[in-house]
Amino acid sequence: MRRALAVVVIAAGTGLSPAVTAADLREAVPGTCVSELRSGPEFGSGIATGAAARTVEAMLCDGAVATLSASGGAIELREAHGDHRIVESRVQFGSGAGPQSEGEAFGVPGREVACVTDMVYDAEPSVIENTTFALLTGPTEDYGHGILGDPIEASGFCVVDLWSGEAATLSLEPGSVFEDLRVRLVDLTGDGRAEFVVVRSHLDRGAALAVYHLVEGRIEPLAETPAIGIANRWLNPAGAADFDGDGRVEIAYVETPHIGGTLKVWELADGALRREQAVAGFSNHAIGSRELDLSAVLDWNGDGVPDLALPDAARRSLRIVTFAGGRFAELAALPQDTEIKTAVHATDLDGDGKPELLYGLEDGRLILARP
Repeated sequence: MRRALAVVVIAAGTGLSPAVTAADLREAVPGTCVSELRSGPEFGSGIATGAAARTVEAMLCDGAVATLSASGGAIELREAHGDHRIVESRVQFGSGAGPQSEGEAFGVPGREVACVTDMVYDAEPSVIENTTFALLTGPTEDYGHGILGDPIEASGFCVVDLWSGEAATLSLEPGSVFEDLRVRLVDLTGDGRAEFVVVRSHLDRGAALAVYHLVEGRIEPLAETPAIGIANRWLNPAGAADFDGDGRVEIAYVETPHIGGTLKVWELADGALRREQAVAGFSNHAIGSRELDLSAVLDWNGDGVPDLALPDAARRSLRIVTFAGGRFAELAALPQDTEIKTAVHATDLDGDGKPELLYGLEDGRLILARP
């Protein structure tokens, strides 16, 4: 079933004011609104890196799933039929030489893996290049912050080589937890292998960004930012890319996104994370929400250097910023009359090679923004 989809289209270069009248999705499609957006059914690497999605799935407020596409210059909403409930695991583990044909399970099915048996119930799996799978494990209530909606956090994580089925696990010592929903897979060293990036919260000092790597089949710590310094203070990763154009991948996060959030950019060099930028006035998370992806990476101004899009501190304006050449600048600000709620996606729905930003508001409207 196809539906004509009413969206608010913002062309940042036209100077449109925030008072521009726009159709409300619930009025254009009776009884329908968008509550979530995701780039597709496949697992991702866990963090925005600049890839433009050609398809986006929308979770409607009535629980139905639909696909967003572009046709004739207009956005269409096509409802998907069937059972779209989340399955606990779509990856089979084992040992062997990897899949022999498309759709075949990895290795020999049936081998018990700690990733599955000790997983955190709402953890989000991450996969990179169909080779490495990571998942948070070891549910614990040692930290009573509950910033992600419940008191259960992770005390470890598991990494699986999808071709061989070999797994490695890490368990934290008492005193800290992984206050997160996923392990992000990012090559921060440039050696072609992913590092494991996760939010680690110390019970007495709050959150830090921790980076781990594999050493002879073991998960070992590589680097960690300083903790915020106060218990029950958190941070949320925003993106990973070469934000300044120096040829090295940086990772960005918003520190304390609920209380005057500061966007910080870090680079891994010589085995340590070095802070390169810190700019106040951002938020990429709402208290209690499981939505971590209120940010996107894309080349907004076409200069060949990835830019970062994320909400302001009130989540009522989407800011597109650059760190090209090591200097911070705001390229655009897209004010809204209600809070940004869904994930923010970098897309190219019409396939013209030009970036778009797609996101939903608290009242169900869908925003499509172009430079």
